[in-house]
Amino acid sequence: MSTLKSDNLEGSGGNIRNDKPAIVLTGSAQLNITAGTLEVDANSQFIIPQGTEGQRPSSPSGGQVRVSQTTGALEGYNGTDWISLTTATADGDGGIPGTAQDNPAASCYDMKNNSGVNVDGFYWINSSGSSTLTYCFMTAPWGEPDYYIFTPWSGTWGSDQYTRDHGWYHVDNAGQGNMGAVQYAYGPGYDYFDFRCDYCSECRRTYRYDVPAGHVVHWYGARSHCGGDRTFGYPGMTNSCSNQYSSYACNQVFDFTGNNTTQIGFRQRNDNCGDPNEATIVGVSKVAGTSRPAPSTNEWKKYMRDVSWNNGGVNDQNG
Repeated sequence: MSTLKSDNLEGSGGNIRNDKPAIVLTGSAQLNITAGTLEVDANSQFIIPQGTEGQRPSSPSGGQVRVSQTTGALEGYNGTDWISLTTATADGDGGIPGTAQDNPAASCYDMKNNSGVNVDGFYWINSSGSSTLTYCFMTAPWGEPDYYIFTPWSGTWGSDQYTRDHGWYHVDNAGQGNMGAVQYAYGPGYDYFDFRCDYCSECRRTYRYDVPAGHVVHWYGARSHCGGDRTFGYPGMTNSCSNQYSSYACNQVFDFTGNNTTQIGFRQRNDNCGDPNEATIVGVSKVAGTSRPAPSTNEWKKYMRDVSWNNGGVNDQNG
């Protein structure tokens, strides 16, 4: 490998692009900038790669950006999925419904199935009487992109449901711990909270999670060591249940608090059902006003963590 150092590097007359001298990298060559800045002056511009979704890189890297000729949107790879980076414009040109405020789609489902849009992102949707910038989960494994799990979940959608390694989980006094007083975080992205302390102030804080733009709360549920795999939380679900370990109510130690149409809160509120205190939750939102049918509640329970409750209980993802 050789190193070339220069104060100024210009394209020679031998390499031409768009009738101008150019520096050309061929094959697998890369231009890497380390601890520096790539500066483009005001009279110049980048040409961003363009192509159909079928022409996306086969092994993408996080941070890659391109223009999708399928949707017309700027998209980027976040390390897991291709997502739309384009905020839809206010004025449209009669293109794909949902890509402009004056040309909204009736639902995320319609955009996906009628227009072939399958990139997660924000689009203009009119399902509640007005055109609203709305998050669409086009890659939803449950097939209804108008519904979204807005509580943190670290797994791969559709692949890691109901496992010991993925799903929101809180535990105190477990003797291990990855969360300290300073390390405590509400998210986003964190779905595993393991406290070494027993009912300390850090583990009694309320977790709060907001729905994405254009959504309202659809469903939320929790399980705790007091009730095992009996789900509680959403209005209409029982909060009074027991497992083979105790006769305590499901929400004896944990409960939802401060919930409204766009947010849920969850907390550990006491310490009287045996240690360690454990809980797992899922919160689901939907596009406001959508008429699309909701998946069954058993679909959402797949995204709870599969917990071997230390104080008894059963393991059943549909409980």
